[in-house]
Amino acid sequence: MDDTTSPDRFDAQRIALLAARGRLGLGLAAVVFPGLVARAMLTDDVSAGTRALGRLVGIRDFVIGAATVMSIKDGSRPENWVGMSALIDMADGVVSLVSPGASRRARLVGVPLAFASGALHLRLARALADASLDEERARLEGPSSEADADDAS
Repeated sequence: MDDTTSPDRFDAQRIALLAARGRLGLGLAAVVFPGLVARAMLTDDVSAGTRALGRLVGIRDFVIGAATVMSIKDGSRPENWVGMSALIDMADGVVSLVSPGASRRARLVGVPLAFASGALHLRLARALADASLDEERARLEGPSSEADADDAS
């Protein structure tokens, strides 16, 4: 089995792809139903401004999710987009935690979910980055390293 299909990289890519598709879906839901998403994630007081902000966040998540899916599909360093997802989720958790108007539901459910998602995305970004480095090392070393090792035994 070559490095590009190693179980660790495959699992990290598969989980990152599922998470990115989930982000796409959540982003789309926030654009279409911003009040519902705002109530679920931040506040019970849903005004026109809150709905507009919900749509902006939805567009952000949709774009990040789409970019992550594309980078995984074409192999163009998806760890960068997955890492950005981690930062976004952790920032969302901090904002929900410190916002004076955040609902109890946001603090009890939204904040832990945001931090858990951020931690997952950080772990995935690291696994994908490690796999990319391993692939680059193998490419630079070339096939002669394996032949030399076989000759030595």
